[in-house]
Amino acid sequence: MGRGELQVKTGQNGNVELTFKIEGKDAVMSLSPDEVSALASHLLAASYAAFTQTGKSDEIAARKFEGPIKPPAVVTASGWHFGQTNVPSQRIIIVRTGEAAVTFTITPDRMRSFGRVFIQQSWKNQTNQRLFELLLLVVAEFLSDLKGWGGILIARFRASSRRYSISLWSKISGRSLRLFRTIKIGPDVENADYDPVGECIYCGAKFYSEKPNIRRLPLGAEHIIAEGLGADLELPAASCMSCEAITGAVEGGILGRTLKSLRVHLGIRGKKRRPAPMVMPLTKSDENKNEENVDLPSADYPVIFNMPAFGVPGVFMGGPGGNQAVYGFRLVILNYDQKKLLRDYGVASFASVPWDTHLLFRMLAKIGHALAVAELGKEKFTPSLLDLITKGNPDYFNHIGGQPDLDIDPTSKAIHELGLGYQRANGKDYVVAKIRLFAKYSGPIYYVVVGESLEGQFTKFTRLFSRRISAIFGQ
Repeated sequence: MGRGELQVKTGQNGNVELTFKIEGKDAVMSLSPDEVSALASHLLAASYAAFTQTGKSDEIAARKFEGPIKPPAVVTASGWHFGQTNVPSQRIIIVRTGEAAVTFTITPDRMRSFGRVFIQQSWKNQTNQRLFELLLLVVAEFLSDLKGWGGILIARFRASSRRYSISLWSKISGRSLRLFRTIKIGPDVENADYDPVGECIYCGAKFYSEKPNIRRLPLGAEHIIAEGLGADLELPAASCMSCEAITGAVEGGILGRTLKSLRVHLGIRGKKRRPAPMVMPLTKSDENKNEENVDLPSADYPVIFNMPAFGVPGVFMGGPGGNQAVYGFRLVILNYDQKKLLRDYGVASFASVPWDTHLLFRMLAKIGHALAVAELGKEKFTPSLLDLITKGNPDYFNHIGGQPDLDIDPTSKAIHELGLGYQRANGKDYVVAKIRLFAKYSGPIYYVVVGESLEGQFTKFTRLFSRRISAIFGQ
């Protein structure tokens, strides 16, 4: 059994020639216009089967075309077979030639194009069929198309209805996230100011520092999203000196390494307002795959935005521990001139800075916890992430993750987007932060389970209902 390519063209004698290219050799078959029409009909029938039989059977055959074929002496064909393979969304065409068989794999969409080629070739040649018979063939083909597309429409409608009913029940039961607060962060967006907390939201300290020659009050302002990410959303009097140093080191490790080229490209400056660097380091490989560390001008530096996407947090899977697999990366090329890099700097390829998942999770945990305190107050939930934030104890994906199979991330004009809401799992109601960093550049959505809610059902319902009313009136 061999695999190859198929070409179709009109022969000099008015017939249609099929040329099979198999391992550098050609096998030619000649069909009359009537034979082409018959073959095309069977192709369309097989194509319709592709619409309706997906996932039902992986057996070959069911659709078979037996000549009459009068090929030249090059090859003797005993018949055609159409069917499915074990690979989803793949069909197979088998041409039997004596004891051998030539096999072609094809997608359902290409199957229809394949049939159209035969139909076009059959109309270009003379035929012995009467005009009325040809008209019936056209009508039959049109009805076959309608039946196929009708099957697709019904199948998709059923699937959509099923998903909607599951989603609706999930929202009613609280098993899907019900947001009561949505915040967009951007240069033209003003957000509400929060009241001072009066104690460290991480360790509970009442003073900024107990050390001599360092102020005791006020406590430091805690930026919910780091200022170095272009956000100005802050919680006053909310962090002591020690915790401020810890969270600053976590964010600095990401901002100063993984996201440095992105921040320079977007013109995002940190708290100290230092000027953008003129050059940045890059590990390059030349055309001979020799690696070298070089400094590239910031204007020509390749900027490729990427952030990892993760599975569902373990809390919502019955825990402990979530899906630790990286589903993929959201990738956006913002500045990359391959020809110029090779011509001017000898950069044939380069290594992008990898993400430190542990630092990323600590930063996401800090954002989620700070947002929950700002919106609800520390007494409205039992915090679950303090050891991860302040001590770096691993969370094992139990409280942080994503939902890549369900999220269809819409385009956004905001740099970042935050949300806070409630979600029920294992008989408990949790406070959950929905975080989308760099939403404008297709950043993925992360879910941070901040802790178990301590509010009553009526209070939660009132908060959710108020949010709906505000959304209706645009407030």
